[in-house]
Amino acid sequence: MSILIKNGRVVDPKNNIDAILDILVIDGKIAELNKNLDSKKAKQIIDASNKIVIPGIIDLQLNLREPGNQYKSTLESEMKAANAGGVTGMVCPPDTTPILDEPGLVKMLKNKSEALKLGNVYPLGALTQKLNGKLLTEINDLYESGCIGFSQAEKPIQDTEVLYRSFQYLSTFNLKAF
Repeated sequence: MSILIKNGRVVDPKNNIDAILDILVIDGKIAELNKNLDSKKAKQIIDASNKIVIPGIIDLQLNLREPGNQYKSTLESEMKAANAGGVTGMVCPPDTTPILDEPGLVKMLKNKSEALKLGNVYPLGALTQKLNGKLLTEINDLYESGCIGFSQAEKPIQDTEVLYRSFQYLSTFNLKAF
């Protein structure tokens, strides 16, 4: 399948591009980027005049239903909905059911999302076990299983000593708190 996106304002900070261009997409990949591309190369033409064309967006808080609440929606349906809005990267807070406080759950989520090939899921591990604010999780194990950072989601840590220890531990390994 070939698609030609014509006359869109292409903004790509990574490649220092901000110009009115045409984009030829073949089999889901950008094949050519230039002005006045030949429309005969495409089966479908999209007029992007007065529109902005950007790389995929990263949603910094996509509350997934998996693992645990697939009866509400599935990882596939949520990723497809995100894609429809231009989102290709999804940061998942740890307050799923069950909570992302065990490496096996993180690996399962990563493996399933990678198999779908609908974008990237970036899990956040729970800072404390069951998000209870009392005992730290095995932060390094969660990091090694695929977590990009750590969070309490919307659950506060009441004990400042636990909060201090969590930040101290994260900084030791240069890990991020969200």
